[in-house]
Amino acid sequence: MRVLTLLAAILVLATGAAQAQTAGRQRPFIYLINWRGCEQVCAGFQQYFSDRKIGVDIVMRDANQSRSAVAEFVKEARLLRPDVVVTWGNDVTLEAVGRYDSVDPEKHLTDLPVVYMYVAGAAEAKISRSEDRTGRPNLLGTDYVVPLEAQVNAMRTYRPLRRLGMLYDTTQPASVLRMQQMKALSTELGYELIALSIPVGKDGKPDPASLPALTQELRSAEVDFVYFGLSTFLIQRMKQFTALAVEEHLPVFTGGPLPLLQADALLALYVRLDQIGALAGSQVDRILRDPNLRLDTAPIEKTNRFSLAVNIRVAKRLDAPPPVTIARIAEIIQ
Repeated sequence: MRVLTLLAAILVLATGAAQAQTAGRQRPFIYLINWRGCEQVCAGFQQYFSDRKIGVDIVMRDANQSRSAVAEFVKEARLLRPDVVVTWGNDVTLEAVGRYDSVDPEKHLTDLPVVYMYVAGAAEAKISRSEDRTGRPNLLGTDYVVPLEAQVNAMRTYRPLRRLGMLYDTTQPASVLRMQQMKALSTELGYELIALSIPVGKDGKPDPASLPALTQELRSAEVDFVYFGLSTFLIQRMKQFTALAVEEHLPVFTGGPLPLLQADALLALYVRLDQIGALAGSQVDRILRDPNLRLDTAPIEKTNRFSLAVNIRVAKRLDAPPPVTIARIAEIIQ
């Protein structure tokens, strides 16, 4: 309670300062809500405007992985009346705009343009009504996810895939959704998914102490690859988790760059994080240029520029060199 009271007090001060700064503004005003600080996606979003010399004022807020904080930011956005609100990730977006079939005007943004970025499975999460259009009058989005079938095919090109292991976080809807998607795809593509939920501690958060046992369980299941699912918990512990996997002689595949570039994942097929931010920047730019743009029917911005990379150091440790078909086209990370 004291934490929330302090947050509210800080927001009052910050809102007053922001209102003073934007009262007579001459440039477009963007309100950006992050989930875990301003990382590469956020930086790519800002870079989009910098590279094009588009003058905008961006007020950034960090929820620090607290949904209650997002609710306070929504209230602040209503007071500040930015030209566009930008939301980072599934958790922030769901708190800010709600699911399309359960919007609460008292809680969610309904009269300000919102652009979401770094959201996985927007249609399945009921953020968007389809994969191509949001179908919502104040919402426009981006889609950064490499098709899951392409991800599975990348693993299969590297080595036979009979069993795929995965950990998922039951406290994070996007993580559960990705597990369900990989489960559905397993029937279509003919592999067995060994999906283990990460136990929750007394604090209601995933328990880091469970990672060694979970990794050993995946090893006992004789999985051919471990799929690094969508999870803030795992991203924060990617070095520990991927190192445990290598100790168990398990190769890790990731659909994002960080577990390969900064930890011990073996194989990655991904969209660069700065490109994800730039996609959102282009959507915001569209809104600023055309105030009459119909957001419900405007296309969701997508990319087909994917990067394939192999961590050769990990490949040597696993005694799993990339096959020629992979080595010819992949970036080899030392």
